[in-house]
Amino acid sequence: MTQIGQMLIDEGMEKGMKKGIEKGIEKGMEKGIQALIEDNREDGVSEERIIEKLQKRFSMDRGKAESYLERFTQK
Repeated sequence: MTQIGQMLIDEGMEKGMKKGIEKGIEKGMEKGIQALIEDNREDGVSEERIIEKLQKRFSMDRGKAESYLERFTQK
């Protein structure tokens, strides 16, 4: 294999690893968000308070917090 070919392969592998790590972090964050929501719902915490906690602990805006609350609330 040529040196250029090896450089391209190495660059591609590095990009793939970075994407994989980012995806893993994202999935882990979602699991934490889901756990926070479910735990607070079980304890009877109001939706407003859960939204405030999501905003504070995960540094997200209100719209995103509301979206997660809707997504992870068992109906």
